[in-house]
Amino acid sequence: MNFDNVKFDIILLAGQSNAQGSGYGPLVEEHLPDGVLYRMSGLGKGDGYIEGRWHLSLPVDVTIEEVDSREKYDFAVSFAREYRRLGLLAEDRKLLILHTALGATSFMAEQWTPMGLCYRRMLYLLDCALNLNPENRVVAMLWHQGESDASRGATEQMHYENLCYLFENTRKRVGNNIPIITADFCADWKSENAEACAPIVAAIRRATEAFGGVFIETADLPSNAQDKADPEDHIHFSRKSLEILGKRYFEAFDKNCRSF
Repeated sequence: MNFDNVKFDIILLAGQSNAQGSGYGPLVEEHLPDGVLYRMSGLGKGDGYIEGRWHLSLPVDVTIEEVDSREKYDFAVSFAREYRRLGLLAEDRKLLILHTALGATSFMAEQWTPMGLCYRRMLYLLDCALNLNPENRVVAMLWHQGESDASRGATEQMHYENLCYLFENTRKRVGNNIPIITADFCADWKSENAEACAPIVAAIRRATEAFGGVFIETADLPSNAQDKADPEDHIHFSRKSLEILGKRYFEAFDKNCRSF
């Protein structure tokens, strides 16, 4: 399909595995292809998570496909559903989830830092999405990341400075003060790693608020293990939790960020 004549509202989804969509179990509401909601993503030739680390390269092979939650699910899908349900999508426009999240990535491994390939890949995909049509626009940045940095011993100030750089320069690339919404970790894993998580969560909250964004609480959202979807997985929200999380991201956007 040629998208040159399609006008997209773009939802920028970035971070690591909980943003990538690592939840299992049933969904309450499935989203089937409908000609309105699309996903853009991309990897370079031979890229992948190999022997415990990401191998990434630029440029990437960009793909655009209709969203089908039976195959892939991330919390941006329920965000998008609420965005449409409340009438924020004009009749002559479509929605595009710009999916740039990759599991097990971090600032400490220099993947989201200014020269890091995750960061550069995100900007590359962002340029591709905006260049499809001059009337395309980014409506929100949904960020969820930090577990890997907590595991690697990042300090609060280090994480805060890295996030501020990323948020500021992403806004510059977009050309306006897009809303930035973030969230806490999965409580099941966070409770087992409280000392390591505390400075990172504090940094995420502080950086989000510094940019006028909203930080979402997640203490009541079960992990895959708690929802009996994967008994060994305590770090990832279940699919049902991701669905709720996306609605919370949208509620924060709707109540606090529409004026951007």
